[in-house]
Amino acid sequence: MIGFSTTIGICSIVEVELWGIHEGLFHAWNLGERQVMAETDCLEAARMLQESYRRASIITLLDCVKALTHRDWNVVLKYIHRNANKVADTLAKLATARGEVHMVFTTPPMEVVDLVQQEVAGCVLTTAF
Repeated sequence: MIGFSTTIGICSIVEVELWGIHEGLFHAWNLGERQVMAETDCLEAARMLQESYRRASIITLLDCVKALTHRDWNVVLKYIHRNANKVADTLAKLATARGEVHMVFTTPPMEVVDLVQQEVAGCVLTTAF
């Protein structure tokens, strides 16, 4: 399992989620993973990836994410409740907080260790698409 944090500038919440899914799938593919579960707490982003969607401002990004999901591998996209996604939300903010542009984590950084333990011990609310 890996984690990452990237500073992408000013954009909508949906764009942030799509960039996060894109980066996660990109890293997973490059690491040779072929069974991947991607989770998002943004229902709109999850629906966009499952349906035909044509909003001009994000169409290229959406097409890039869809292209990644159609490679020769098994990708399952899940919508999860925001409360069950605290690790990802914290990781997403780390690059900016640390003044970095892009960070990849192979072990959980100190800022999320307690959250990881809570998520492992607790009940995670998910909905598969």
